[in-house]
Amino acid sequence: MRLALEMVGPRIGLTKAAPFHEYRHDPIGWGRDIGNVEPWEGVNGTKGQADILRALVKKRKVAVLGCNGLGKSFQLGHLIIPWFMTTRVNARVRHTAGTYAQVMATHRKLREASRKCLHTWPGVINKSPQWEIGPEWLCDGVSPDNAPDMQGLHATGLDIVGGDGGLLAIIEEAGAAQDFKFEAMNSYMTRENSYFLIQGNANRNDWWEDFWNKAEQDPSWETIRIPAENVPPHIIKAGWAEEQAAYWNEDSAQYKIRVKAQFAGDSDEFAVFSMGDFEGALELWRPNAWGVHAGVDCARGNSDKNAIVVQKHGKVIYAVSWHSQDMMKVADRVEDVIAKFSIPGGNVHIDVLNMGAGVVDSLRRRGWMVEGCDFGGGLKGDHNEAIGYGQKVKNRRAELYWAARQNLRKGICCIPPEWQEIWKEATRVLYLDKDEIQIEPKERIRKRLKGKSTDFTDAWVMSMSLSGSADYVWVG
Repeated sequence: MRLALEMVGPRIGLTKAAPFHEYRHDPIGWGRDIGNVEPWEGVNGTKGQADILRALVKKRKVAVLGCNGLGKSFQLGHLIIPWFMTTRVNARVRHTAGTYAQVMATHRKLREASRKCLHTWPGVINKSPQWEIGPEWLCDGVSPDNAPDMQGLHATGLDIVGGDGGLLAIIEEAGAAQDFKFEAMNSYMTRENSYFLIQGNANRNDWWEDFWNKAEQDPSWETIRIPAENVPPHIIKAGWAEEQAAYWNEDSAQYKIRVKAQFAGDSDEFAVFSMGDFEGALELWRPNAWGVHAGVDCARGNSDKNAIVVQKHGKVIYAVSWHSQDMMKVADRVEDVIAKFSIPGGNVHIDVLNMGAGVVDSLRRRGWMVEGCDFGGGLKGDHNEAIGYGQKVKNRRAELYWAARQNLRKGICCIPPEWQEIWKEATRVLYLDKDEIQIEPKERIRKRLKGKSTDFTDAWVMSMSLSGSADYVWVG
């Protein structure tokens, strides 16, 4: 046997033993003793993080439906993945998520954990989503859009000399995933030492809610639902659920999803953007070829503000808002911004509702080929590739909002943290998913947010327009 190991061992990655093999069936103990992470229990005997770990050992196939703020990426990177990888020889972990940015977020947590851990982990954790200990001892994150990369993986086992193997497949942010990812990864589960963890919020898509309902009736799966009321205050601050109730209303789909970890049934209200979209875009963004564009949202009443957002090659570089009902002064302010950032006239996009139409006319008379952006108007087709040629959208507002959402998720555009006010506004906007995508009216947003408006967000979305108007008035 020793001779066989000496001959075969280097090829199959058995030159190192699993450093913490005694914790193979004790992830909670691994967290406490090795990872310096205390898995938390649910409040008053309810389900919590520790139950996920127990279920992985007992059932091996676990589905988790959770509220916002559970720290799912932290749990994976600091606890679940390193526990699995360091407690068995030739362990294999593959994880994916709703977006590649979410895959990278988990991998960054893994790298962070390896640096902070007092115990040395074997192998090399790369900047790309890969941790390699040996040829058969590997953790990798795969893009959710790359179906071929998800195929053909199975656990190694005792048939390999000296290897105990083991495979852990992970899908996080399942509400943003697609069924082909699940089907591909579910095909890995052909051996006894295979494990599957799928988790996410209760965002509805074509398969997640249906899968969850089936898993609850399937004895091979352990299903764990964790609403905010289960979570101790050191994880989610006391009073957060009450704040969400005041903000969204307890009967709203968003409150059920974010706080109660419940699917919203037939409700058709969903947030257009998430904080994860904005955070992920910072990592993915690369300069695009759009040049410099500005979006201008003009005040509709005394309580509203005017807002200008400027982006360069997809990245926001300037944002400002101010109160004014003086059309000429607003035009002056826009012209100052045009001059400051050398913005071509066709790349300035101005809301034409109410006072905005006068601002457009004034700037055109000054010789600027600005575009009048009519949110209620027809589609322009300038972002068909990003939106999807088969996706139906209601009007220009929905077209630009959906283009912003899709481009953000692909890293074609981004908003740096110094403009997080736009992040906060944008995550409050809902869309209605009926026969076609439509964005909730601004009057409804203002009513729901008790007078607050999304001026910055509208300006940023308008700056996405790539259809600068050619019908302008030139005054010599």
